[in-house]
Amino acid sequence: IAINRQIQEYIKNGSKGELDLSNTPIKQLPSNLTKVGGGLCLYNSKIEKLPDNLTVGGNLDLEDSKIEKLPDNLTVGGRIYVAFGKEQYFKDKYPQFSNKIR
Repeated sequence: IAINRQIQEYIKNGSKGELDLSNTPIKQLPSNLTKVGGGLCLYNSKIEKLPDNLTVGGNLDLEDSKIEKLPDNLTVGGRIYVAFGKEQYFKDKYPQFSNKIR
């Protein structure tokens, strides 16, 4: 619950800067999270999917997360970090991001 409060506070404050949700137990992000001004770190989180129409200004870190699919209309300003060994899977599935996936 504290994590959800943290996310809502982040949204209320204009979605500026980095949002670090690494190692968190929540399984989903709120649907009203449509913009992250800086990077979004979901390293080792339990989150299973990202909301549609999400814009991430910096890097998107999905390493060791449960995410296997990128949402519709995702925009990422930086790189997308995925679990070791999953790079080619994501590059093949999402060719529009192939130059960003690491």
